[in-house]
Amino acid sequence: MQTPRTNKMESAPVNKLLLTMSLPILFSMMMQAFYNMIDSIFIARFSEKALSAISLTFPMQTLMIAISIGTYIGLNAFLARTLGQKDFKKAQTIVQHGISLSVFSSLAKPCACRFPAQCSFILRPMGF
Repeated sequence: MQTPRTNKMESAPVNKLLLTMSLPILFSMMMQAFYNMIDSIFIARFSEKALSAISLTFPMQTLMIAISIGTYIGLNAFLARTLGQKDFKKAQTIVQHGISLSVFSSLAKPCACRFPAQCSFILRPMGF
């Protein structure tokens, strides 16, 4: 006999949920920052031009990560609200759109970096 599964978002204390769900994100952001610092130190040993080139990529990388995280947080909130309403058909559509958006963005981001002249509307406000 199977025991019914409980949804931890409904039953767990809020403080515990915040801690367990935010720690992986914080760890990921710290690792990204450490990677950027170590990369800068390593590249700076080669030349000043190399350090300048690599330092131009960090804001673009951060912008891409921020757009992705913001988009998927919005999708997650929309999905959670839909699941809370027990509208599983709409939730399935949201998941399908999220997967499509993920595939599209994973193809579009390299193109944006490959052709920066066409993306000047993003680069100009960042000082490039």
